[in-house]
Amino acid sequence: MFTKFKSSIFSPVSPCFFYGLVFLIILFPLFPLLPGFFRIQGFYIDWWNHLWMTNYFGVYYEQNSAFPLVINTNNFGGIGNPIPLFYGYLFYPFFGWISSLLNADMALRLPFFGLWFIQFLALYNVFIQQTANRLITLTITALSLWTIYPLTNIYNRSALTEAYATGLFTVTFCCLLLLLREEKWKRKITYLSLLGLSMALVIGFHPITGLYGSCFLALVFLLQIIVCNKNFVGIMKDFLILSVVGLLSFLIISPWAYMLFEFA
Repeated sequence: MFTKFKSSIFSPVSPCFFYGLVFLIILFPLFPLLPGFFRIQGFYIDWWNHLWMTNYFGVYYEQNSAFPLVINTNNFGGIGNPIPLFYGYLFYPFFGWISSLLNADMALRLPFFGLWFIQFLALYNVFIQQTANRLITLTITALSLWTIYPLTNIYNRSALTEAYATGLFTVTFCCLLLLLREEKWKRKITYLSLLGLSMALVIGFHPITGLYGSCFLALVFLLQIIVCNKNFVGIMKDFLILSVVGLLSFLIISPWAYMLFEFA
């Protein structure tokens, strides 16, 4: 039985079974989000706080074609989100824009499926290079996407800024690994672009995750220099392009750092 299951995964003539497993791996942890597409459903109280703010930004954008600099309404009392001062200063504009096209509830739910799909692609590409084994790669990818903390952030804490940021950081980390192991410059530029974009969103959604995540990425890069067999020129090229990404990331996080230093 196991042999038949194994062969169905590895066989190139059974793509339906493989893609069915991919669909299951992505959809399974997000299944509790599905009822909310058909009826009103939320989780912890912060879910409704995020929903309110997302809708506020979406309605404001619909009427002004711009995002608010301040929360200017008598109905905003006691929600307790320290935006846009300290964190998440890209989160509500980003999801508010989606809200203006769909609605606030769809704007918070639907991108999770896209994020889990992107994480799957990133993780799969990393581990298929290491193992050259579909079964092992799918197992590791499933375990990575089904981890407790991100799901706790969604369903128990409703810390959506952190949930999206940590998911995007997974993509960033995978892109860094792919970048350091890639020899072709065309693919390097692709991985670098994805790394920079995802890291910018990490910082914009949850700067604390971006701050400590940047330190982790720097450590991984230093370890790669120590253990790899690349020549000096190759190492310097990787260092220079990652330094540019790091500088741009610092520019993105600098408003948050200034506000924290000035008013915290």
